[in-house]
Amino acid sequence: MEADSVQADLAEADLVASDLIVPVHEPIRSSDECPNANMFRTRSAKRLDRSVRRGVAVVELAICLPILALILIATTEACVMLQLQHNLAITAYEGARIGIIPGTNSTAVEAQCSMLLDDRNINDYTITMLPSDPTTLDVGDAFTVTVSADCDANTVLASMFFEGRQLNESVVMLAE
Repeated sequence: MEADSVQADLAEADLVASDLIVPVHEPIRSSDECPNANMFRTRSAKRLDRSVRRGVAVVELAICLPILALILIATTEACVMLQLQHNLAITAYEGARIGIIPGTNSTAVEAQCSMLLDDRNINDYTITMLPSDPTTLDVGDAFTVTVSADCDANTVLASMFFEGRQLNESVVMLAE
């Protein structure tokens, strides 16, 4: 009796049996269609994706590592050369300061500069004074000390960036 009433209700609603069937959807095949698509993938497909990603990472490392190493070496060399130039400036200043004192000779200036350069482990340097004998200075005369060092002899790593170059620093002071 109940079945007859259901059929009567369907007949009144003018429905067909095909209208009651729920349509079947196509399976989801990409992560664009469903953000959780990777959740339904098989283990072998996930393993394949991981190995491809590892391969890409190895290639990226092979390309980037030499560039990063070159940047590291160049930065280290630049810092060493900046330190060298700073040490040359300090040495030239101290040499000129000694040279302008009345009665000081060129040996005292060279000794002061050599002591500072040797303490800082600076190699292959030259010290030049103008005039070459500070005892000839009158009050108010300019006295110049120039200190030079070869970059190749003072490098920490490879000297490919500063090869064949020489750094110079000069200081001019007026005699007292």
